[in-house]
Amino acid sequence: MAKIRGNTVSCPLCGSSNCSVFCSKEEISSDIAYVKGYFQRRFQDVPAYMFKDTCDFMYDDPCVVYSCCDCSSIFRDPNSITSHIEELYQEDEYPIDLLDHLWNRYQEEYTNDKTWLTSLGLQKGSRVLEIGSHVGAFLWFAQEQGWDAEGLDIGNDVSTYARSKGLKVSVKPFNANDYEKDEFNAIIILNCFEHFDEPKLIIEQLNWILKPGGLLAIRTPNADFIWRTYKSAFKRLFFNTLLGNNLLGISFPKCYSSRCAMDLLSSGGFEPVILRGRELTSVAPQTFYSNFYSKKQLRDMVYRLFDLQKNQCGYPWMDIVSRKK
Repeated sequence: MAKIRGNTVSCPLCGSSNCSVFCSKEEISSDIAYVKGYFQRRFQDVPAYMFKDTCDFMYDDPCVVYSCCDCSSIFRDPNSITSHIEELYQEDEYPIDLLDHLWNRYQEEYTNDKTWLTSLGLQKGSRVLEIGSHVGAFLWFAQEQGWDAEGLDIGNDVSTYARSKGLKVSVKPFNANDYEKDEFNAIIILNCFEHFDEPKLIIEQLNWILKPGGLLAIRTPNADFIWRTYKSAFKRLFFNTLLGNNLLGISFPKCYSSRCAMDLLSSGGFEPVILRGRELTSVAPQTFYSNFYSKKQLRDMVYRLFDLQKNQCGYPWMDIVSRKK
């Protein structure tokens, strides 16, 4: 976690003490209120629990958000993060109709991503570990490709649901000692790498259990995009895009810049394969039912313009694939 010494905050990603306030608690509070009010007005007849991880997040308390002036990453005030966060995730409740909804949605998501996922070059029988397997839709996709896949997740409800689909899931946090050295051909971490404390140690452990030449694929929110939109004089114009990508209110403990993520992987014994910018989802989210697909071309044009600036990733999220050296 980030360390606070007196009034000095150190970056939890690169360790630098050259950090500053990125957003005030008041600005974050206003953004979170906008998100919750938007859903309350637009979907009055939908049960509130159906918006879990859309406008109801584990990290949605208003707090100061900091930025690192050295690695350009962004992180929430470490004092705002409870020491019991792992227990809260373990006990996080998901009603069955929400689980069914997420299963169908993510099945469509990974079907849309088939070209990219199969381009990783994994052969039938490849050993694949997914960390943060949630309802199990990626594991279902992996089974369909003939990969020998297993998952782990600390959430009781989502793991029980995944197991009910016949998928191999362990209910526990990641610990490299549970696996053999050089055991896996690939490790997949989608939408949860930003939750890890001590990322340098985690990367070293992932390297240890990957086979030589094995692949590590990470999907994580992009601090480069948050910088451009939050610090723009036209921030309000980006509200729906931030909202549709779960970034308005910055409800993640840490957001990596593309440079920080690549430096972290390189220092942990990985070489880059591809960094692909993307939106959070290719399936129309509830915020965009009316115009998600029709305006995608316009959004992609804006993202590509961002790409051209400072040689950074211009999209809201990043898919980063690297290979063990």
